[in-house]
Amino acid sequence: MELLVPRWFTDVVLRGHPFRVRITTTTAKVTYILAWVIVGLGLNVLLLRLGATRWPQYLITSAYTGATLIVGVRTFRGHDELLTPPRAWWRATGGWVSSLGAGTLFAALGATCWWATATGALPSTTPFTNPLVAASCLAAAAYYIHSGWRLARHGDVAIGAGHDRDGAHERHP
Repeated sequence: MELLVPRWFTDVVLRGHPFRVRITTTTAKVTYILAWVIVGLGLNVLLLRLGATRWPQYLITSAYTGATLIVGVRTFRGHDELLTPPRAWWRATGGWVSSLGAGTLFAALGATCWWATATGALPSTTPFTNPLVAASCLAAAAYYIHSGWRLARHGDVAIGAGHDRDGAHERHP
């Protein structure tokens, strides 16, 4: 059985593992992130229209955000990264610059959400006043910054959990 994934979305589906997709193209990564944001905002609007109170809404949207972040971290691959082995637990991106960039963006978003929640500067119906989103963004920022620090310290080597020492793993072009 072959997984039906458009070629523009991913150029790698590991042989023998139809559900272990590696997202390697810039187009696919941008599409994934845009879909994450659009679906997240749609979920938030739907929950508000269904009359969800604040904490159930916070928990559902935070669970969606966390799950989407974990799937993205586990499936995205940098241009020099090994495709077959899973990433080390601490490795968030293909390189230290992208890790520090993502960490900075998550820190700014987390700080903005925390400020909006603490001051009441925005209506409580916006996703920016969700204290769980603020905490999640700050935790993601710490994870990405830690990843960038370790990648910079290791020189961006292609490290994976269970790295095959004989170099038999495939790299994408």
